[in-house]
Amino acid sequence: MANTVAAELIFIPAPGVGHIMSTIELAKLLVSRDQNLSINVLLINPPYSVPPLTTYIESLATNTNERIRFTQLPQDQTPPKLDPKAPATSFYEFINSHCKYVRNIMAEMINIQTGSRRVVGFVVDILCTGMIDVAKEFNVPTYVFFTSNAAFLGFKVYMETLCVDQNQDVIRAE
Repeated sequence: MANTVAAELIFIPAPGVGHIMSTIELAKLLVSRDQNLSINVLLINPPYSVPPLTTYIESLATNTNERIRFTQLPQDQTPPKLDPKAPATSFYEFINSHCKYVRNIMAEMINIQTGSRRVVGFVVDILCTGMIDVAKEFNVPTYVFFTSNAAFLGFKVYMETLCVDQNQDVIRAE
């Protein structure tokens, strides 16, 4: 009896080696546990040259798991301008500039969608939460993947609660 792939997840990692590697390891784990699952990893090229990342992405072409596919998103013709005064903001803007490409890929997938496979969710990197709006347009649930360890996540959540509470200083000199 042949296995048919019934469900497909769209993974969108941030363009960094640690983010992409963590995402791919999660994808491998998920497809090893469910034979009816396939994953399409949408790769964003970084706005700057990162030779180790380029080498790693090129090595993905030799992927032997047929249920994990990699799609490199197009890059805008004009190079992005990262503002040195607001690097985090300009990096988020750079990532969000790829929403149009994800939207196009999803539209194509739905147009050629067969009865054997359907997109059941987006798994986006914590730095790619702008892609949640794209998933909403296609009525697809979104899951956010935090690529760091649980201790760091706890620290970030705790810091956020301190920032929300106006009566408490985040950093105290004692």
